[in-house]
This record gives sequence, structure tokens and C-alpha cells, in this order.
Amino acid sequence: MAVFRDAVITDAGKEATEKLIVSTGTLQFTGFAVGTGTYTKAEKEEASLKEMTSLKKLLKVYDVNSITKKDGIVILKSIIENTDFTSSHSITEIGLVANDGENDILYSIAVAENPLNIPGYNGVYTYTVTQEAYVAISRDLNVTIERPGEVYALAEDLETYVKDLSFDKASNTLSMAKGDGTKEEIKLCNIKSKIALLEAGQTSVVFNFDEGVISENSSISLEASVPDLNYENITVDGDVVTVTFEAQEERDVYVKAVVSDGLV
Repeated sequence: MAVFRDAVITDAGKEATEKLIVSTGTLQFTGFAVGTGTYTKAEKEEASLKEMTSLKKLLKVYDVNSITKKDGIVILKSIIENTDFTSSHSITEIGLVANDGENDILYSIAVAENPLNIPGYNGVYTYTVTQEAYVAISRDLNVTIERPGEVYALAEDLETYVKDLSFDKASNTLSMAKGDGTKEEIKLCNIKSKIALLEAGQTSVVFNFDEGVISENSSISLEASVPDLNYENITVDGDVVTVTFEAQEERDVYVKAVVSDGLV
């Protein structure tokens, strides 16, 4: 299970925030940076992390997908996925990137005690993780969040951006009337799921889906009855999905596999 230390605001992040107090500038949070750098015990301490201006070994910067600003707290969420990775990576450092009106800066950084292991993309199935950051900002400061239009919206944000929904069952199409007066039609997917029991001592479970459920455009996600279950491998043979896990010596775990082929 991935475990990260509390995020530390860098000297650059602190300086950018202090500038807001005495000026009319803005602080714009633009993304989440993930990396695979190696840290000594001393380098993981707050005094060392505060001096960081970039990640040790940057892997990718992900856009902000969800933004909330309320009562002095800015909540940012990003979807970290493996579609650009041809091999697996161990994420050991995550940074919040911001723009102070002049330059992009590393606003804060968190380093891992246990890294986040992301498998390589096999061309079909996407592995995703939602990353969150909570930033406390004084109410009288001017804070903005940059959210590129092409990034995915998270489900909890739809209520804010969508004013009306209608569904055509015959065409499996969702029509959205947005808050800005525009309309958009989205072809929805079919979602199928199976639940299997991973018994204590077992290391794999098999899900047998109906013929034709899984295609080259399908996405497979996993849910478990416990929060700390990590899978090691997933293979697909036709409509049969086999998932390998770390051995569960003292407990039974229910695992749910969800297959979808479009918007979830």
C-alpha cells in the first residue's frame, strides 16, 4: 500500500503566498507533478524539502481535474494514469505545481515512505489513481485554479457544470445542457461487473464475463472490500479476466471487476 509523508510547502510556495498578502497578484495552481527520485532519510525531512525547486526525477505533470474553493480551503484533484508508460514505475515524489504570475514553481512536495507502484500500459487497460491536495488560503487573497478544457471532469463536479440531462435509451446517448448555454451529446458505455472471493492464502481470482463483453476498447477497473489490497498483474484472455494479488494470509477479500467501454 502506498504511503506518503505530509506535503511540505516549499520556500518558493511560501514566498508566492506572502506576495499575495502585500500585492494584487494571483497564485494559479496548474497541475500535479509525479516523479521517481530517490531520497535519503535526511532529504525527507521538512528542512530539506522546503528548499526543493523541482522533483528529483520528474516523470510527468498531470492536469488538475477537479477544483473546489470554499472557506479558505482549495481542494484540488487530479487523475494519475498509466497511458504514457510502457513499463511500470514506482512513484516516490508528488508535487503541486503553481504559477506565481511570472514563473511556474513547485508549491509543495510530498515524498513516499512506501511508493505508489503504477503498472505499464498494455495498450488496452488503463490504471488510474485520484490524487488530492488541500491548500489553506486566506479569504482575502486572490487564488485561481487553471483547469484545461480537455481534461476529464470527475463525477462529483458534474452537478456544478451541467444544468440539465436527458437520456435516449435507443441510441444510448446522454444529452447535456451546460451552464454556459451550450449542449453536448455523449455516447455512453455499457458497464458490466463481476464479484469474486479472494480467499485467505490465495493469490489470484478469475472473472468469467459473457461473450463479447470485453473488446479492445474496454477499460477494466477493480474494487475491493478492503482499502489496502494491491494487485500485481491483470491478464485478459477473451472474456476471462485473471487478477493476481499479494497473498492474503489471514483474511478473505471480495473483489469486484468492472468492464466499461466509454464514459463511466
